[in-house]
Amino acid sequence: MIFVQCSDYYYVYLYLYILKIAIFLSMRTHLGQELARRVVGFYEKHDCCRPAAIKHFVSEGVSRSTTYAILRRYLDTGRVDYSKNRGPKATSCSAANTKRIANCLAKNPRLTLAAMAGKCRMSITSVRKCLKLANIETHKRVVAPKYIKNQAVRCKEAAKMLLAKTMPKHGRKVIVMDDETYVYENPEENASQSFFRAEKGVTVPDNVMFKAKTKFAGKYLVWQAISQDGQVSPPLIMKGTLNGQTYEKECLRGILLPWLKANFNLNEILFWPDLATCHYTRGATELLQSESIEFIKRDENAPNLPQARPIEKYWALCKRDYSKLPIKPKSLRSFRYQWSKISKNVIEKSGERLFANLREKLRLVRKHGPYGPLKNVNLQH
Repeated sequence: MIFVQCSDYYYVYLYLYILKIAIFLSMRTHLGQELARRVVGFYEKHDCCRPAAIKHFVSEGVSRSTTYAILRRYLDTGRVDYSKNRGPKATSCSAANTKRIANCLAKNPRLTLAAMAGKCRMSITSVRKCLKLANIETHKRVVAPKYIKNQAVRCKEAAKMLLAKTMPKHGRKVIVMDDETYVYENPEENASQSFFRAEKGVTVPDNVMFKAKTKFAGKYLVWQAISQDGQVSPPLIMKGTLNGQTYEKECLRGILLPWLKANFNLNEILFWPDLATCHYTRGATELLQSESIEFIKRDENAPNLPQARPIEKYWALCKRDYSKLPIKPKSLRSFRYQWSKISKNVIEKSGERLFANLREKLRLVRKHGPYGPLKNVNLQH
């Protein structure tokens, strides 16, 4: 009986002690909020002068850090009182929590795991489990051109025109397109990604671990033309940039026209040049017209449409093979030899396949806009 009475007194004292602590914390919070209102009120009354407010309340016995923290919270959040405790993080993957995650992603599909965990008061592990239950997957964003003003509309109109001109009822038309690109002299600097493998914990040399990149690396300008039936013109390789005079003299007169006359009937050619300014100079267009070569006029050409131009994929394949060279070419002549060899190999393996889905891509551009080919996974390769 004595033991039971002692036990009862123990629990009574424990209850009173906990109640005393709760009352103390409540009073402390109340006093803190009253102090915060006084600090913010003084701050606003005295022209938002933070040093004056800190000096005033330090003289009253309030610590400098407390006053500074109150003002910083007010300036960052606009809130004077303390934020209410939102409770512990949710750990279960219930239907309600899964729905909360789905609603967050419906508003902003680009939320990170950490951001979703913070918004829904859940751990990152629980967020992952909820995403799996909701059958929500993570996808990589596709890098694509940005279209401004009426460029998207112009792409759709150009695709419609190209489809009309390549219809079989208008006779056989072979699409020939040209473009220029820059290639770094050092093969390794043309590779977008590179990897190495080593045992765990083993130190590897710096030249293996790091991919060194020169700040102002030397590079060559390469111009070429490719055709729909899997042929490639000789390249023009030079240092510097391509202007209208060089394009007309070296590219059109020196390479393109002799190559077209040797391999095609000029009446069957539909020339699709790049939309660069140097491709549409007066001399270049008059030369093509004098040779009776049908070409896409400047106001009909699609702006910034690499996803529908097979030559862009051709450049990527050539640069990939060039990046595998073990030794850097020592001169322009050496580089020209290597590039000519690589371009012939690429066009032999993939020449006709590059143009295989061209009309389908143009149809998607005409129907869905310039992002149409990028949405169709079957046409990515």
